[in-house]
Amino acid sequence: TLVLLRNRVSAQQARERKKAYLGDLEVKVKDLEKKNSELEERHSTLQNENQMLRQLESYHQM
Repeated sequence: TLVLLRNRVSAQQARERKKAYLGDLEVKVKDLEKKNSELEERHSTLQNENQMLRQLESYHQM
């Protein structure tokens, strides 16, 4: 019975560690999704700026 109790405690601890690990992963995923969204927005802004500068450059070369 002592072995069974130890096994139950060990299993419970393993479940708790797994839950904490998954919680940490979920936080990391949300942070990375936010950062990715910010980078995509920045990329789009820079693409637009680059396009406008190229148009200005071609206009001034005429």
